[in-house]
Amino acid sequence: NIIQNNLELKKYENAILLCKNELKREKLNNELTIVFYNFLASTYTKTNNLKLAKLYIEKALEIIIKNDIDLLKYGENISIYDNAAKIYFELKDYKKAYFYLDKYNNLSEKINSEYTAQKVETIQAEFNLIDKELEIKNLKLKEQAKNIQLANQIKNNYFAIIIILIFVSITILIFIVYRNSRKNNIALKTKNEIIEEKNKN
Repeated sequence: NIIQNNLELKKYENAILLCKNELKREKLNNELTIVFYNFLASTYTKTNNLKLAKLYIEKALEIIIKNDIDLLKYGENISIYDNAAKIYFELKDYKKAYFYLDKYNNLSEKINSEYTAQKVETIQAEFNLIDKELEIKNLKLKEQAKNIQLANQIKNNYFAIIIILIFVSITILIFIVYRNSRKNNIALKTKNEIIEEKNKN
């Protein structure tokens, strides 16, 4: 990041010094060695020192070829082919410039298609998650609707029972009133008959 910042700030001497210091480190792995050679090649290209730019880009390419490194595993490192294409173009070696530009474009397309596939997969996973969440919400809503329906049904049953009880109570009351009224009528009739008998005698 520091090297990249120096390059962006056009502090090329600092960038070169930092890269060379890093390359002196023991047990530096191939990936980092390629990164620093690539930085050096890029920096020397910007300072118009194409001879050194070619030297370092070829060192980086040599490591890739010698160790059969698949740059697709290190997406950012494919810029080495772009740098190589630019350097060889400036050196008027158009055959090599085209060769590395073609490699760069092919790897870029592969990375983009893989990224797109991953993006589609991520979106699909998110969609599936949302779909499941909606399904769970729908089940909860159905359960709530069922509970409300059941509660309403119980309420309606209670209401019906109350209505029936009221009706039965009124019927019993009417029956009791009617029976008492009839008893009273019979008693009154009997009394009237007794009085009439007495009057006749």
